[in-house]
Amino acid sequence: MDDVVSRPLRFDLRLPASPIAVAAARAVVRAFQRLVDEDALQRVELVVSELVTNAVRHGSPPNSAEIGLELVITDGLVRGAVSDNGPQFDMPDSRPVDGQVGGFGLLIVDDLTESLVIERSGTGNIVRFIISMDLRPTEQ
Repeated sequence: MDDVVSRPLRFDLRLPASPIAVAAARAVVRAFQRLVDEDALQRVELVVSELVTNAVRHGSPPNSAEIGLELVITDGLVRGAVSDNGPQFDMPDSRPVDGQVGGFGLLIVDDLTESLVIERSGTGNIVRFIISMDLRPTEQ
């Protein structure tokens, strides 16, 4: 485990801007299961699923290039970023009202993360997040 702590474990992927991207992103997160605690793993999987789904639905014009996914495990944290080629957006100003359908994704992500930042970058958006975790001991 000392190698993981001293040298970050990094995944940097380009995913197609299609629904298959969500399943692929989840599979990458599951690759961490032997390294991080179950609570953190579930939070990372849900956060990544929500952000990649948003990028597919709202952030990437049909037949556009790709969605970026970066995940880094280091120092008791999972740092992630999802990028797309879509129009600029911000965090919702308020909580959804009773009976509202949809519009909960970024609010859920915000509740599950220690940090959530939305940036505009060139032709698209980057949503960055941080989730704290406990490292699992590895077998020697």
